[in-house]
Amino acid sequence: MKRPISRRSKEIHEPNNATTISKEYFRLRDFEYAQPLYDLAFLIEVDALARGNEVPKFRTFSLWRAGYSLDGYGSTIDRWLEGTIQDGDLDYVPSARIRQYLTNIRLSGTVPELHSYRTEQHDRCLRLRSVRGLGPSKIAATLSPGCSAEDWLHQSIAGLDVDPDRVARLYHISNDGPWQTAHIIPPMLRFLNKLQEYGLHTARWELSGISDLFKPVDGPISVATNGASDSLGIAVEKALEHEKHFSYHSQLDDTSIHIRHQMGWGFRVQLKPEPCASDNIADLAQTLDPLASIYPSDLLADLHLHTAWSDGNASVNTMALAAAARGLQYFARRTVCEL
Repeated sequence: MKRPISRRSKEIHEPNNATTISKEYFRLRDFEYAQPLYDLAFLIEVDALARGNEVPKFRTFSLWRAGYSLDGYGSTIDRWLEGTIQDGDLDYVPSARIRQYLTNIRLSGTVPELHSYRTEQHDRCLRLRSVRGLGPSKIAATLSPGCSAEDWLHQSIAGLDVDPDRVARLYHISNDGPWQTAHIIPPMLRFLNKLQEYGLHTARWELSGISDLFKPVDGPISVATNGASDSLGIAVEKALEHEKHFSYHSQLDDTSIHIRHQMGWGFRVQLKPEPCASDNIADLAQTLDPLASIYPSDLLADLHLHTAWSDGNASVNTMALAAAARGLQYFARRTVCEL
C-alpha cells in the first residue's frame, strides 16, 4: 500500500526537469531481498512436514525474522551491502549468515539452498501459501506420493471461505495474483530501463493491466514498445544477464516475450508498430508511482508509519529520529488497539 504523504507547496520547490528520475530509483528494493528468505523458510518447513521430520524451527525462525525485519519498499539493504550506509543506520543488523544470503540475492537473485527446491511440486507450495487458511501442514500434503489434485482440493478447502476455482488454478501452474502494485512497478521499471539501456534507446512505452495503482493486480500485465523484433530480443537477453531477479518465461509469439520476476509475477513485453503513449521511463514512472518524482525537499510529513507499537519493527524513538534526519517536520504512526 502506498503511504499518504504531505508535500510542501510547489512555490517552495519546483524540480528543474520534470522528466528525470534518480538512478537511486532503480536499485533493488528491500522486498526483493526479503522474498527469497521467506521462500526458503516456508519450503524448509513444508518439506520437513512432508517427510515426517522435525521442523528446524530455529533456522526457519531466523529466516522469517530476517525477512520480516528487512522487508519494505525502500532500498536500504542494497545501500547497506554497497557500503553507502553502515550498521548503525539499520534497525536490524543481519547476522553474518543472513548477510551472505543477502549478498547471494544481490548477485544472483536467489540463495543457493533454493536451487534444491526448484521443482513444480515446490513451486506449487509457494503458490498455495497465498490462500488464507491452508497453512503449511495442508500444503505439505501436496508433496506426499500418490496425492491426487482432486482428493487434496476436496479435503483441504473443506470449511474454508475460499474460491475453489482460484485454489485449483494455483494448484495447477497459474499464479495470476493478486499482487501489490508497489511490488511490481519499481522492479518492472528497472527492467524496462535496462531494455532501454541495452538496445531500445529510443523506445516509448505503454502499460496495460494495471488500472488502479492502489488496488492489487490480479490479471495479466503487458508493456508495449516500438522497435524491431531483433532489437527487442537482444535487449531482453542482455537485460537478463544483469537483472538476476528476472528470468525468461516464454516466447509468446514473434513480437512478444513473457518475463517473470522471482516473486512470481510477470509481464509481457510486446512490439507495437504505432507510437506508444509514454515518452520514456521517467514519464512512465511519474505516471505509475506517486513517489517516483517527489524530491526529498518536497516532503513535509509522512502520515502512515508502522512502529513496534503496531505491526512494525522500529521503536517510536527510532522512527522519530529517522523522520527528523530526512527533514520531515512530523509523522503519524498507526496504532492497533484492542477494545
